[in-house]
Amino acid sequence: GKLSYSQLAQKYNLPGEATPRYFMKWYQQWENNLELEVSQTVEPEDTGVKNEQDLRDELFQANLKITALEMLIKKAEELHGADFVKKSGAKSSKK
Repeated sequence: GKLSYSQLAQKYNLPGEATPRYFMKWYQQWENNLELEVSQTVEPEDTGVKNEQDLRDELFQANLKITALEMLIKKAEELHGADFVKKSGAKSSKK
């Protein structure tokens, strides 16, 4: 868009320009790695099956959401000085 990293940080109440800069870098790398070549096949009549591009779009949105949530957790951990992510292999407490 037309906003600078600092303006984005201010608009979305982020602590600094590092977060939007990280997102843009991640987005550009992910987008460059995405193969956008979709075979030119005739679409079947509405069978309820999603086409390849729709699935790619959903995957992109899911990956973007995961990255945003991971960044949110990381910032919350830094802010509160605690680990919020369960470590693999951790045993639940017995009461």
